[in-house]
Amino acid sequence: MTKYRETLRLSSLGFSNRNIALSVLCSRNTVAKILKREQELDISWPLDVEEISMEKMNNIFAQTDLFITIFTTIVTAVITFFIGRYTSRLDDRRQGLKDIDETFYKPFISLYLNAHHANAFFFVDLPLEVQDKIVELLLENRKRVPPWVERKISEIDLCYSGYSVQIKEKEEISAEDKEYIEKIFQTIFEYAEKQYGQNERKLYHNLFERVGYKISEWKNR
Repeated sequence: MTKYRETLRLSSLGFSNRNIALSVLCSRNTVAKILKREQELDISWPLDVEEISMEKMNNIFAQTDLFITIFTTIVTAVITFFIGRYTSRLDDRRQGLKDIDETFYKPFISLYLNAHHANAFFFVDLPLEVQDKIVELLLENRKRVPPWVERKISEIDLCYSGYSVQIKEKEEISAEDKEYIEKIFQTIFEYAEKQYGQNERKLYHNLFERVGYKISEWKNR
């Protein structure tokens, strides 16, 4: 219970609101409201004990406690709401990062690197069934990437539709065409590899570790 009498007594002795708050174990705002209420009711210390009982004192300052209770309840509700909303969005974002990593970036990178290291230098020299899987994976996920990457995926699809026929008919693809297609593909691959790395850091590394990675990347530019 708020110590109204002690608050008024200490105020009459010249104590600051801060010191009064520390003495009666309440906030400075509460002290300020009590003293303001004291002025409104023209009450001063010392009080007439016979005329002003503890019950009457509580009734006089009841509005102060009610306001504090309402204010505290509202603030708590607002804070709880925004924390819950932020936590929910954070969970949704983390789930989204995990989903795109597992269904797109990770299989795409693994599929290409495994076939690339084992078989060929150029993308068009990979086994046709591997290229087919990669292009299919890119097309399935092209709406999940920025427009400029989506355009590159459309270019790869267009090129693949043409040169895959040449491969099936055992026709030679020119070096210039190979380099052109490789340039487009590497742009997509580098984007996917970078995003995958960033997502993994966001999911499994703390803020200080991520800042360290950023500094390291900046130094290596």
